[in-house]
Amino acid sequence: CTSVNKYRDTDKSLPEIAGELGVATVMEGAVQRSGNTVRINVQLIDAQTDEHLWAEIFDRELTADNLFAIQSEISSEIARALEATLSPEEQARINERPTDNLAAYNAYLRGRQLLTRRNSESVDQAFEEFERATELDPAFALAWVGISEAANLRSTYSDLAMAESIELSRAATDRALALDDQLGEAHIGRALVAEHYGRLEEAEVAYLRALELSPGYASAWQWYGNLLSRYPHRLDEGVQKLQKALELDPLSSIIRRNLADRYRQMGRFDEALAELGRLEQLDPEFVPLFSSRSGIEAEQGRLADRVRSMQRSLEMDPGNIGSYIDLMWAYFDLDYLEPLAGIRQRMADINEQHPGIGIVDMVSSIYEGNYDGALETARWTWERLGRPPFFNRIMGYINLMKGDYPAARVAFEAAEPRYFQRETWRQAIEQEANDACLVGLLLQRTGDPELGKDLLLMTLDYLENELPRYIEHADRFTVEDCYIALGRTGDALAAIETRLDHRHYEGWWWYERGAHFQALWSEPRFKAAMQRVKNEVAAQRTELVRSDTAAL
Repeated sequence: CTSVNKYRDTDKSLPEIAGELGVATVMEGAVQRSGNTVRINVQLIDAQTDEHLWAEIFDRELTADNLFAIQSEISSEIARALEATLSPEEQARINERPTDNLAAYNAYLRGRQLLTRRNSESVDQAFEEFERATELDPAFALAWVGISEAANLRSTYSDLAMAESIELSRAATDRALALDDQLGEAHIGRALVAEHYGRLEEAEVAYLRALELSPGYASAWQWYGNLLSRYPHRLDEGVQKLQKALELDPLSSIIRRNLADRYRQMGRFDEALAELGRLEQLDPEFVPLFSSRSGIEAEQGRLADRVRSMQRSLEMDPGNIGSYIDLMWAYFDLDYLEPLAGIRQRMADINEQHPGIGIVDMVSSIYEGNYDGALETARWTWERLGRPPFFNRIMGYINLMKGDYPAARVAFEAAEPRYFQRETWRQAIEQEANDACLVGLLLQRTGDPELGKDLLLMTLDYLENELPRYIEHADRFTVEDCYIALGRTGDALAAIETRLDHRHYEGWWWYERGAHFQALWSEPRFKAAMQRVKNEVAAQRTELVRSDTAAL
């Protein structure tokens, strides 16, 4: 549990600690080491009465056998003091020894602690600690789980390419499961790999297996909650899983951050900001909270604030390539291109072959209307990513904007075949309704008008009548794409106006670039809407430049 580590060297009272953790009893302990001898002083205290429920001093030679024996004895004595009955499975878990090598166990614990920080340096160091643990004890299954998780996180928080990340994660997960297929933590790695390849049903089965085997493992509830949140109609369920994770680990910064992200996804921006405010109070140096805050600011049309949040994130963790990509998007939405060359150079200084550099070049080409250049860079990026199927939709978007509808159709079919079979439409729409509008348009314009119309009508019914039951600010979804495909120009214009009225400016400039929007370009209402957002963007850009200049 990451929560208890925050109370090392604290001067808070036991009632304060118990209140923050949401517990009635607190275990307090101290460890003294002299050579190969260790003294462990442990006491269990009722937080309300300050009464000692149980206490013991252990003097032992420091060996793996003794360490795990003490852990087992402490757990059993606490259960007895609390009059709790342990199931045979729980008793078996308590008595398990994950490794016979104390140095390997120490490396593993260092790795777990480093992972909680979620910054580029810490996840890289965690990976090294887990590797060291497996070198010391190749049969240490939990250490292989650590390698899998750290490899996965390095592609998000550091500069490890996704293709290499997934392969390392998959191989380490396989090794862990071969050693112990009853280890719930190992099934998380299997779920994450399946999720990467879009096999969400398979991922859910793996998460449920992990929870069956390790119901007290907070990260399993966390990752499962994040998976469920990929479906708008299961967002409430996902939030419940994250709240359960937070109950198990109340001071986990990453779980609280994920919960805030889900509130943002649901359009509950005030709750998301409140959660991030609590996180900042508890852990002001936790870098990911600033990127989460920038996401809310983007949704609220606070584009200059979004840039400042990402700048703060990168000041604290300049090695996170993904944060440079987020900052790039923020600058494009502000129509502020001067900083982009510097962003690209800083990314290249970290890793000149990283696929993120291709994303910067690709989006720059799209912004300039150079769709052939964007496609060329997209292919390079796709190769560097390991040819993941989901990236085909990016090439679909570019071909759509270019007006090459047959090529766009081929790309979308490679990315998500379910859009092209009636019996799987519902599943695809639930997962990505925006793309369903685009595929419906493509079907209409590539020889399947009736099929396309039927898909559009089903998608439109979902967007208009069902989605608003799951999220607030459902106008963030691009229902205008469906209206355009159905020839309902007035409704498309009204949808764009509503979106801008609610200050959802993110990606506004795509309206002036996609070939499928051409029917709107000559409309006075469209021109007025675009001028309105340009005026707002210009004002925020001017204010940002002024404040940046003043800070120099």
